Amino acid sequence: MQKLTVGALQRFAKNGACGEQPILQILNIKLMDSKPVNDSVVTPSQMKKTQRYRLILSDGKHFLPSCVLTVQLNELVTNGQLQEYSIVRLDRFLRSDLKGQATKMILQVLQVTVLDIATHKIGNPVSLLTADLNEDETNSSMSITKNVLQPKTNNSTNKSSVSALKHDQSVSLLTLPIVPDVDSIQTNRLFKIEVLNPFQNKWTIRVRVAYKKPIRTFSNGEGRLFSCDLIDETGEIRATGFSDDCDRLEPLLIVGNIYYITQAQIKFANKQFNTLNNDFEMTFNNETIIELCTENLPNIPKQRLHFIPIDQIPNIQANSYIDVIGMIMNVNDVVHGKSKQNKQYTKRDILIVDRTGQITVTLWYQMAENFQPSSIRTVIMLKGISVNDFNGVRTLSASGSTQVEIDPDLPAAHELRRWYIEEGMNIEMTDLSMQLNSHENSK
Repeated sequence: MQKLTVGALQRFAKNGACGEQPILQILNIKLMDSKPVNDSVVTPSQMKKTQRYRLILSDGKHFLPSCVLTVQLNELVTNGQLQEYSIVRLDRFLRSDLKGQATKMILQVLQVTVLDIATHKIGNPVSLLTADLNEDETNSSMSITKNVLQPKTNNSTNKSSVSALKHDQSVSLLTLPIVPDVDSIQTNRLFKIEVLNPFQNKWTIRVRVAYKKPIRTFSNGEGRLFSCDLIDETGEIRATGFSDDCDRLEPLLIVGNIYYITQAQIKFANKQFNTLNNDFEMTFNNETIIELCTENLPNIPKQRLHFIPIDQIPNIQANSYIDVIGMIMNVNDVVHGKSKQNKQYTKRDILIVDRTGQITVTLWYQMAENFQPSSIRTVIMLKGISVNDFNGVRTLSASGSTQVEIDPDLPAAHELRRWYIEEGMNIEMTDLSMQLNSHENSK
């Protein structure tokens, strides 16, 4: 049985325990409330993506009830790997203490390794919220942790270890001081997108606008909003501005330009409408400051794309969001109909191919209406498109947050167009529906 890192939670509360990967026990796992926005209908698969689990973690001496599991690790709960009394190692986490008080501390678990499972609670831990943080814990914690299994230093990967981040990050960044306000926010200490969370009050980021959606109205035309995707070297985040903030900030943000941004609200992302690989999203407000960065910074990418070849889509879990690039081979007419819930819908199917196969993409509502049939034989890029199964056939479905671009200026697009001219137009494409049925029958 693994020994717990006694005193780890006390160190979290006092100084963030930077660099530590403690071994803790899960005392409780509880599903947090997850309600749809604007009373919209949410399917069971969509609800799974927005569900969050609250954990109570113990080091044998103290327990902390304010721990949140990132949504990318939900599968560890649903498949039974994480359960009550599991013993785990926190490989990566975000810790925030709004005012330096334990009662304000939130611990978000980003990467965890399941080591063992006990049959009972270890020790008699008391709540960290009522603990004396000045109590001397050095001797007891050091004597206990000497024999604890330490993280591996080689390149092997534990099968139970799931990472929600793709880049190394220092937890100490969360507690870096912000310099006093000056005339320009460009002198502020910069944070990376990957470390932003809702429990930080002061931060400044330097990001590129990768994509911006046009202004749209809601509430019978009285409300206005726009959204854009911001990226830096470490990640991406969606930002939205409403009403007056929409009017003030939307003209400032030009796709491709780099900006300094501060004083916006960071909140948990609504995964029903946001397909970016980030647990959080940003909302601009009347205190938000945006300044243009005039430096040439090639290290900040123009896009963050991970294209999946079409023949690999049958291996992707249904209802996942992926990036795809293909050549448009056919554009069907717009179809109007009613769903089983008696709701009107508008859709249009298009057929796309790459060098590995072909697949049908369904566009909905305004996107379907505005799509030009003349786009045949052009390259289409789809970022954040949903993988669906329809009558046993694997298809792709574009949502309101899917980024669609015709003939993008990307190396992958140029390569695909060259392949099609030289080879693609003369070969027969693989029927992906047969491929999917074969894949299902082999299970």
